[in-house]
Amino acid sequence: MEFSSLKEQRTEAHDAAEARAAAAAASAQAESDSASNSRSSSSSSSSQPTSSRRRMRTPQSNATTAGVGATEAAAETPFGQAMANPTDQDDGHTQPLEDGSLPTPGLGSAEHVPLTSASYDEVSTPETEEKPMKAHNLLQATELLQAGGNPLSPFAPAPILRLNAVRISGAGRALRPSYLASLCRPYMDPTLSTQNPNTSILNLLYYGSRTSHVLPGQPTTLPSILALTSSLAGDLDKLDVFRNIEASLAPSVFPGATEEDVDVILACGKPKGRVFLKSSTDVGNGEGSASVQGRIRNVLGGAETLQGSATFGTRTKQAFNLEFGGPLAGNPDIEYKLAAFSHDRDYSAFASLSEAVKGVRASINSSYTDEPKGIINAAEDDEATATTTTQHEVAYEASLRELGRVMGNASVAVRKMAVSPSVKSALSWTWVREGRDSPVLPSRGSKVRTVLEYAGLGGDAQHFKAEVEASTGRHFSPLRWLFRPTTSPSTPSPFPEEKSSEAKSTSVDTDSTLPSLTPSLHPIYSTLTFRSGLLHPLTSSPTHFSDRFQLGGPTSLRMFRHSSLGPKSDGDSLGGDAFWSLGLSLLSPIPRKPHWPLMLHTFFNAGQMCQFPTSTGKEYARGWSELVQPSTSAGVGLVYMQGQLRVELNAGVPLTARKGDGTSKGLQLGIGIDFL
Repeated sequence: MEFSSLKEQRTEAHDAAEARAAAAAASAQAESDSASNSRSSSSSSSSQPTSSRRRMRTPQSNATTAGVGATEAAAETPFGQAMANPTDQDDGHTQPLEDGSLPTPGLGSAEHVPLTSASYDEVSTPETEEKPMKAHNLLQATELLQAGGNPLSPFAPAPILRLNAVRISGAGRALRPSYLASLCRPYMDPTLSTQNPNTSILNLLYYGSRTSHVLPGQPTTLPSILALTSSLAGDLDKLDVFRNIEASLAPSVFPGATEEDVDVILACGKPKGRVFLKSSTDVGNGEGSASVQGRIRNVLGGAETLQGSATFGTRTKQAFNLEFGGPLAGNPDIEYKLAAFSHDRDYSAFASLSEAVKGVRASINSSYTDEPKGIINAAEDDEATATTTTQHEVAYEASLRELGRVMGNASVAVRKMAVSPSVKSALSWTWVREGRDSPVLPSRGSKVRTVLEYAGLGGDAQHFKAEVEASTGRHFSPLRWLFRPTTSPSTPSPFPEEKSSEAKSTSVDTDSTLPSLTPSLHPIYSTLTFRSGLLHPLTSSPTHFSDRFQLGGPTSLRMFRHSSLGPKSDGDSLGGDAFWSLGLSLLSPIPRKPHWPLMLHTFFNAGQMCQFPTSTGKEYARGWSELVQPSTSAGVGLVYMQGQLRVELNAGVPLTARKGDGTSKGLQLGIGIDFL
């Protein structure tokens, strides 16, 4: 009985606790659903279990039957199951509180902790903690380079980088994809790289230094990738298609990329205008002319150019030229050109005739620029800081030359030359090395130009022709030579020296005198130029008038008339088969007016020209003896410079002249770009 009554008490306590819990749950649900109209349905659903439980607690007459029935009813509830299994009583949530209610873990309880995003990650992956993202090697290499560290130092090794891809944006609007692929090929194709022992020597000659860069996927450093980026961006800029090109490096965004992979990004700006048209007037080399030029850029999407010009002048009566060209695939430094030309020149001023030439020309041109590398002290070696450009041209020319419009007073020799036209088929090679800092007024550097021509591939003109030109420029200040310090300020002596009071006073006086004399005497620019040429016939026939050299004039040999040196026939200049000329010029700003475009000019010129006979012997030796009898001149003048245009007004005299040379005493005006 005690057992049955105890179980009844526990059953009643349990039922009361469940009723209170159900009421609390119903009120919480009603509050959460206050916005909806389901409060009545929620309260009715929550009252149903309470009434059913109350119906289960009806009193019965038989105590044993009541105890068994209560036991079966209690066994169906969670509390009854807990009482039936005493081993589970250790759980805190199975024990009722003092007021008979069951403990419900809620906010703030020890059994219930609200799950946040961090705790959810800890619960879901308690064993795998996320490590912090590692910085990309490009960032570390950039910081090392900006800090002034040596990326090649073995004590602080640079982070390893690998080229993953080259991305070019904006180029598809102007260039065709096949040409872009050929432009990137020497940088990406391992079969063309210098690292490949089986690569052909022709590939090295064609692509140049482009095949010496690092290949994609190879471990390298930031300077190597920067060199590749600069070279590729320079190739795009040489095409002269885009207004600007921006180059940058970025971590690779392709799947599977690591912290070492880097992408080269080249952003091409807007394309330049395709159509260009201009008119101009030119004065120089003893003539004036007016010209109209037109050009169409990027004709076929491979940086091709179609241009034409028409010129009309005083000496060149008319000249027409139509040219189509573009860079070869994979190397913008090499260009091909196809041209058709026609010009009519008036030589009546010195030869009593005119020349008309029509022909075609095909050429391949290459240009390479060598820039100084490393840190160079310009004060010690100025020439080392100059940029050197080397140009090559291989050309074939086929032309028809006609001499006509012979004047009435022309000599017999001129009339004989104008009897029949001449056909020339020649192959030529031109090499130019330009290292001067300025072609007009160089202060350092030198220039060398060589032209070799072979005519004999067809036609009546058969000869070998060679020309050479060498020029150098320097600047110096006599005042610096007079007051040069005993020790260089850039390399002071490591041992201190004691100076007497007399020596100190002398040095102070010299230093104070030097600034006062500097404004009155400025640096002097000196230019030394040498030119020579040889025309050798391959048959017994004499050379043609159009192929011979001409010498004389303000741009070639000052104080002599234009093309007035060499053999003559009744006053007509016939040209020469060999010549040489030498010119020395000194230029200095006007004292106390260094900002004026006028400069003082002093010059000395010497040169001579001869014509070789077709037969060897005494006459052939006499021709060489004429070359060692130079015609010379000297004088002073003023020089006006505007860009590359140079205007000279000289006053001088011929010092020596051979019989028949046309001298010009007094004042002489010269306008042009290329002077002796």
